[in-house]
Amino acid sequence: MKINFQSINSALIPTLSGRLLLTVAFLSLCSISYGQTLKAPSHFNHHDFSRLKDSSGRKIKGNVYLNIGPVFMEQSYKDFIVSPNTYISNGFMIPLLKLGLEKRFPTYYGYLNMLAGTQHLNDAPGYYYSDDRTNLLTFRINTSRTWQVKDFIGQRLRWSVGYLVNAEYTHRFNEKFQNAAYAYDIWSNAGLSNRLEYKFKLKTGERFLFVNFRNPEHKFLIGWQLGIPLAGAITRPNYAGIRHFANGAFLDNLYREMNANLTFTSLHNFVMLQSQIELLAPLANYNTLRIAYQWQAFRYNNSLAKLQGVAGGIEVSLAFKIDGRKVIDR
Repeated sequence: MKINFQSINSALIPTLSGRLLLTVAFLSLCSISYGQTLKAPSHFNHHDFSRLKDSSGRKIKGNVYLNIGPVFMEQSYKDFIVSPNTYISNGFMIPLLKLGLEKRFPTYYGYLNMLAGTQHLNDAPGYYYSDDRTNLLTFRINTSRTWQVKDFIGQRLRWSVGYLVNAEYTHRFNEKFQNAAYAYDIWSNAGLSNRLEYKFKLKTGERFLFVNFRNPEHKFLIGWQLGIPLAGAITRPNYAGIRHFANGAFLDNLYREMNANLTFTSLHNFVMLQSQIELLAPLANYNTLRIAYQWQAFRYNNSLAKLQGVAGGIEVSLAFKIDGRKVIDR
């Protein structure tokens, strides 16, 4: 019995026009919100932080933000189970959606993010012959905590160290491969994370083109976080496991293959690197605009189920302050 992957794809993947409409609407919201920098309050107020710290012996609570926005990410995969070719997505046409929580404390920074969406993949022969494209589903959750190690340059540059935890599920449908049309990867890992933050000011007291700023200066932050997973686990189907899906008992075979091919990973068989460079700009009501470049590369070295991939993209998101406390400088 052959599985009807086309019907599964049509149920999972939304229309391109609808997703583009949502993207345009959100980017319009970003543009309007960025205009609020004309009246944005001053962030990172050392005086308020010192007053709060001296007036009470209790532990100072930080600020919590809700992040939401599109990530225009291009992904490439080379899955040796189904093809030796490299498949590249059209990520800058169909963005992924990011949703997350961010915590900022005087000596501590942490986040919990979710990234999800569907894209199309194709290899070079597929583009040339207009062959069937592969549908890629991505669902990623990651969290990180970093603590202050040392400040430099008059406390404007901060180095922090901590940990990161990743969990990711991706699958690919390609109708032309028939019994091998469905391939998936599920992994989770943990490792070390390093973070650098640099604060700087822009003078905005004078008129700039046609814009009049209310505050004489605005304070921005540039951050760079680099993560290296050290240990984890992964499960992928092998060659025989994919063929077993053709007998019609899809879910039973899927669960069996997931358990049978669960493998411990470390640097000897799974190498991964994650990086993000971001610019944070102040908005009204202590909200923040984030423009970031995300990059991730990995390689899984298994004789029966090799896999490698690279993903890079631009994030444009809004961070809404959802706590009732004053903004506290780090």
